[in-house]
Amino acid sequence: MARSGRTQYAVLFLLRNSPMSGYDIKKNCEEFLGHFWGESYGQIYPVLKRLEEDGAVEVMTGPEPGNRRRKVYRITNQGHHLLRDWLVQTPAMPSIRDELLLKLSCGNEVDREVHVRHLKQARDEALKELQDFVRLEITYLAEYRSAPDLPYWLITLRAGRSSREARVRWCDESIAALNALTAL
Repeated sequence: MARSGRTQYAVLFLLRNSPMSGYDIKKNCEEFLGHFWGESYGQIYPVLKRLEEDGAVEVMTGPEPGNRRRKVYRITNQGHHLLRDWLVQTPAMPSIRDELLLKLSCGNEVDREVHVRHLKQARDEALKELQDFVRLEITYLAEYRSAPDLPYWLITLRAGRSSREARVRWCDESIAALNALTAL
């Protein structure tokens, strides 16, 4: 299924506990799903319109500062059924699109030092992301202790932590392998 087709499920997931505006959906997507899933406003609003047309969400209007009215979306029973039907389907295998791997594949086109520099930068970025996962876990445990989905959120955080730990190890091994080539 195309990524844009899965956006609707991320939106339905976020709406399942409380009605939200498109802005609120984007903000919650960043807070709760951002470590493994991202959506832009350009993806969210067309999906909301389509979900409304399909009867999966309904629109309520609410007051907003400045006397403007904003659209607030609420999941319907049909939307819950759509989300549940998707949840039981086998997930698609993630595709890999890693620019660093592409550059490393062209190894002899540049000096090894260029690749070592890229690997060190990737390692630093992975360490920073690893720290972000630790902070998120602490935040979730402190602020959402009673949330029924907390164990599942922690599982997704662990997946992110594990992948970043593996990336750091791989960068270290790759740097060592390239440095060993230089020593020959």
